[in-house]
Amino acid sequence: FESVCAPTSRYLVWYSQTSTSRNFMMTINVVVLALFGVVVSMTTVAVLGSGLSADNFPRIQPRVIGGAEVLDRCRPPYNYIVALQFTSTSGPFTFCSGVLLTDSVVVTSGYCALQISLLGENPIDVVLGERDMLMRDVAEQRISVESYKFHPGYNATTYDNNIALIRLSTKATFSSCVMPAVKVETDTAACDDLDQSCLIAGWGPYAETGKPTNSRLPRYASVTVFGDLVTSLWSRFLQGQDPPVGSLYAEAINPKMKACFFDWGGIVSCLRNGKYALRGVIGEHNCNTDVSLPILVTNIEHFQTWIDRCVNNWTLC
Repeated sequence: FESVCAPTSRYLVWYSQTSTSRNFMMTINVVVLALFGVVVSMTTVAVLGSGLSADNFPRIQPRVIGGAEVLDRCRPPYNYIVALQFTSTSGPFTFCSGVLLTDSVVVTSGYCALQISLLGENPIDVVLGERDMLMRDVAEQRISVESYKFHPGYNATTYDNNIALIRLSTKATFSSCVMPAVKVETDTAACDDLDQSCLIAGWGPYAETGKPTNSRLPRYASVTVFGDLVTSLWSRFLQGQDPPVGSLYAEAINPKMKACFFDWGGIVSCLRNGKYALRGVIGEHNCNTDVSLPILVTNIEHFQTWIDRCVNNWTLC
């Protein structure tokens, strides 16, 4: 993809791309998209492959997938990430991630909050400063969940408004390894249409085959996050409908890397004014049954008013 991102630009040019990251090939010779969503020209589209393994089970790709291990957990944006865990018979298990917003509030996907509700009486811990799942880290803090809130418009079927907030039972202690996320600010040099300054991170599975399990260390991958226009057009092209409300598409720059099981709620962070800022959280992975779809990202900016209202008055939001 190539985007004209100057403030005076009127068009987005979508050039020929061959994609293997979704186990199908799409060739678009030239597509010119007006900012008003009009497709001016499109030629030659081919879609091949089902994305299923030989035994008809979806392949689990090698993690935020195939991603590199986060070796320096105590720098942005990795020090924003938290793990959501419950204790199983075999020990603590990270089923989702989240991002620290304040010393007492975490943002995650609505899907992750749904899992909390389904776990019922099982106590849920928010683990901050976690690096290695198999050992206690020096900076690690384990705080129980006091309460959580779905966005009032959350729809578990359509993924509309796929966002939730978690309130910690006690305040987190900030350190170099535990910090609140930086908000996205205006950056005239940033390209919101096709933002290649971004990365995702989480604790999803790392193996190509076998039973899905957590990665011992968080892993990350560089991604392109697509703006509202490209996301909308891509969704209409792939699915014949608008994308979920408040969501953007993203795709790993290395086509072999994906978000997968348990990466839900993981951070999506992009450079703004030289700092990694919170662009979103992973709303849904793209390594399961419908691998033709990109990663679904909950767009934090879309929900900033609701988030601010909840942070300021948890009871009334």
